[in-house]
Formats: sequence, structure tokens, C-alpha cells
Amino acid sequence: MSLLLAFATPLAHAALFVDGSLESAYDSNPALAETDADIEGEMSVGARVSGGWYQQLTDRIGLSATADVAGEHHAQFTGLDYVGIGGSVSLRGKLGLGINAPWWRVGGNLMARDYDFDLRDGLHYGASASVGKRIGERLSVELKYAYDGRRSDKTEDVPIVVQLFGIGGGAFDLNGNTVSVGATYDLTGKLAVSARYSHRWGLVCSSTRIYLPALLASTAVNYDPVFGVDRVAYTGPAETDFYNINFSYALSEYASLNAGYEYRDALFAEEYRYDGHVARFSLRYSF
Repeated sequence: MSLLLAFATPLAHAALFVDGSLESAYDSNPALAETDADIEGEMSVGARVSGGWYQQLTDRIGLSATADVAGEHHAQFTGLDYVGIGGSVSLRGKLGLGINAPWWRVGGNLMARDYDFDLRDGLHYGASASVGKRIGERLSVELKYAYDGRRSDKTEDVPIVVQLFGIGGGAFDLNGNTVSVGATYDLTGKLAVSARYSHRWGLVCSSTRIYLPALLASTAVNYDPVFGVDRVAYTGPAETDFYNINFSYALSEYASLNAGYEYRDALFAEEYRYDGHVARFSLRYSF
């Protein structure tokens, strides 16, 4: 919120800000598995703190940069636990004067994550570009493109898979592209609801028991004991649709309470489908 206030002030001096969040989530299918036998839900808690710097460059363009620390703990699949450190940079501008003028934003981010399961350790990174506009006093809309990627610190081949199928390790090296459209509506002065539809295409990692169709459609394979001693991580191309709704209630000028729901539906390597539901609750603070 302090960042938005700074952006609204023409030619403001450089300003420092801090954002933090605590989140609890339930994911019905964190392994992105297809069959009922492989699908298990999971609870997690996470925290993130960002310290940032903001500079108004012109009367319509502002630059911000952050240093970020984050972590997550899972109730059952503790191999997904991680701590991470990284940063982000973004440039935001307006295409006119006034609160209803269209705006644009471009940015990038990266974070090095250390997981409890070492093969997942590595660098997560991304870039995005978005445009938006406020319509009237309560409604705002946004169109966004984003690229996401992750690169593992090390890879381990599964010898028999290499010998029989010529497929190497590196199942946790992923990348993808996402386009999304969203809208936010201010129900009251303190309560807002937002909805978003997103479509992602690119590599995903699905962890199941040994499944020949998934193996043959994969570009990389690794053992994945995070979800069980008999689980294998298959990486391949997928098309995924995301449907999100979120409610945000302002507790004060600096804090908000948020509740969200996400449904995802994916087609992996044109071979099989998986879906999942995620419910999130978070407390966010900014000053």
C-alpha cells in the first residue's frame, strides 16, 4: 500500500517499504497426479518478507526493487519444505492522468530455494508484463503475460530409464508461459473481490507411481520419494487452466486479511488429465 501511495505522488523522493505475509493453504493434489490412488491432499504454512526501495522517475513512471526472504512448511510432504532468498525489480507507468488512466507494468524476479529434498534445490525465476485500467469508482481490470522457470542445482539420471528409453534426469527443471485476465471489484471501502482466469503452457512435473504412458511422454524422469518411496517424477509438456477467486478485507491502512480459492485443470503431454483445488488464507502487512 505504501508503494501505491508513493506511485501516486508525482516526482516523489526515493522511499523504502516493507511487505510481509503469513499464509496457510490446503492443496488437494500437490503431486499433480492423475489416479485416485496417487492423489493426497496437503496442508502447508508459509511466510514471506520483502524489503524494498521505490523511486518516482517521472510524473508517470516509477521504479521499484525488493530483497525477499520466504519459507514454507508442509504437514506431510516435508520434502517440499524450503527456505529461499531472492529479489525483484519492476517498472510501472501510467498512460495518462487521473485514477482511471490505463497503466502498464514490467518486471522480473528470482529466488534461490533450498528444499528438504535436495534434488529440488535451485533457482526459481520469472518475468512478466501487464496492462490494466480502472473503470469507474469500483472496478479495475488487468491483462497479463508471465514467464516462469526453475533450474535445479544438480540432476541425477535413473540408469534403467536412460538405458531402456533414453530419458535423462532433470525432472525439476521447468519453464512455462502464462496469459491471464482478471478483474477486481470494491464491494465496500474495506472489502474487495477479485477473479482471474489463466492459461499456462510449458513443462510441469507430475509425481505418481510407475506409469508407462507418462514415462513415454516425458522429457525427464527422477525418483521422487517426497510423495512416497515408490513415486516417480515425470516432466513433460502440459496445458493448464486456472480459475481463481479471492476476497481481501482491509483490517487497517497497512494490514489485510485474504481468502482465496483456485481450481486447476491440466492435460499432460496430451495423454492424461489431472486437476486440483487450493484454498488459501493469508494475513498481509505493508508499511
